[in-house]
Amino acid sequence: MFTNGTHVSLRSCASTTDVTSRLALAFAAGAVFGAAVMYLCDPLGGRRRRALVRDQIVHARHEMDDFGNDARGRAQDLRPGHSCRSSWHLER
Repeated sequence: MFTNGTHVSLRSCASTTDVTSRLALAFAAGAVFGAAVMYLCDPLGGRRRRALVRDQIVHARHEMDDFGNDARGRAQDLRPGHSCRSSWHLER
């Protein structure tokens, strides 16, 4: 209650559509998480799926490492006062 005696309803602070959309989002996120756990923990095909996900993650890490090494090499080539290796210009 405010000092002038008026009341504030909860609806004025947060609309029901906002609350409903948050609940729907939480339900959808829980459903997706549950489906992913069931998919990966399946006793028949889960081992193969987990291995596939692990291999994809390892491959992505290697790709990021290669990208970082290429970027670092190019940045070193572009430093002032250093001779430029022209090999990377021919590779791309």
